[in-house]
Amino acid sequence: NTNTGSTSVVQTETITNTGNADLVFGAGAVTVSGTNSGDFTIVADNCSNHTVAPAGTCTVTYTFTPTGVGSRTANLVFASNEAGSPRTVALTGTGVGLPVLSASTPSIPNTNTGSTSVVQTETITNTGNADLVFGAGAVTVTGTNAADFTIVADNCSNHTVAPAGTCTVTYTFTPTGVGSRTANLVFTSNEAGGQSTATLNGAGVGRPVFSASTPSIPKTYVGATSAVQTETITNTGNADLVFGAGAVTKTGANAADFTILADNCSNHTVAPAGTCTVTYKFKSTVAGTRTANLVFASNAVSSPNTVVLSVVAMGVVTIKKIDSTSGSIKGHVTVEITGTGFTAGSTVTFGGLNAVVVKRTGTTGITVKTPAHSAGAVPVVVANADGGTATYNSYTYKK
Repeated sequence: NTNTGSTSVVQTETITNTGNADLVFGAGAVTVSGTNSGDFTIVADNCSNHTVAPAGTCTVTYTFTPTGVGSRTANLVFASNEAGSPRTVALTGTGVGLPVLSASTPSIPNTNTGSTSVVQTETITNTGNADLVFGAGAVTVTGTNAADFTIVADNCSNHTVAPAGTCTVTYTFTPTGVGSRTANLVFTSNEAGGQSTATLNGAGVGRPVFSASTPSIPKTYVGATSAVQTETITNTGNADLVFGAGAVTKTGANAADFTILADNCSNHTVAPAGTCTVTYKFKSTVAGTRTANLVFASNAVSSPNTVVLSVVAMGVVTIKKIDSTSGSIKGHVTVEITGTGFTAGSTVTFGGLNAVVVKRTGTTGITVKTPAHSAGAVPVVVANADGGTATYNSYTYKK
């Protein structure tokens, strides 16, 4: 029995002259005829153009290549000088069905490094004439960049595919490097040879990655202008980071409090590992936490990127006078402080030691009991929760 499409080992037909006179074969004396004659091929004809003496032999060798399943028949026909010529030798072979695995051609899109492609589908078709059988774990990924390819769903393993039937394997591509990335989907089955390979070839495309420094804007008094602040953008990717014209803008609740001084990112291309900067300053007329955003538009996948700006605008605090400028080192002296910008959370210290607040008069007055302190002149400091302070020099402790 021979698989359809395959060729048998060479077969030999031996002719013996059992008579008592020479058996003579002329030129082209041996031919093939019959229903499936095309399945049988003469390899060597050692009878034609030969004379076989009594008790002698000659041979014809041939192969069988079935083009269909089941019994396949033909005849070897020998023309000679014998009385019963031509003589026929019946040839019978069996064509056995054969599964044939045919894989679709992958077409994987270029994909940014670190990103994952859309799901790809590999379709396997059984183009043979017998069941194509896959066992458990029949589909594997091998090759140089196998780790870049991940099977999502394997609908071939543990399945039998009938002739003309199909099964599919879906997978994704996540390149870890730039350029051509290759691997193989290997299918193990009952087909001739046992394994077939579908070559996977995708391209990893470099991509820019936007990375911003973290702003650290110092508290600033209302009405005052902060020191110049610098926001640094770094391209941590492996392709150019491109900013167009006007790529950097301000948004947010208190955007007007922030002024861009120099935009060195817009209209610039930042190479991998390169940087660009935007400088700005802050000034507010309102106390409290003030926020805005620096928004960067670029060719990065994450664009637009937002850098949050947040700063505390401190209320201005002043001490105009204190009603007593000296007292006992034992403390517990009542002192009334007059000024502006005091809040409900204002604290008072004498020489760094906390006084006890006994009364608050809006934003302009605080009455305290002094702490004990060694003799000498010390500063009096009023501090608000937002960081604003005022200092009065000085209060003198006496023995």
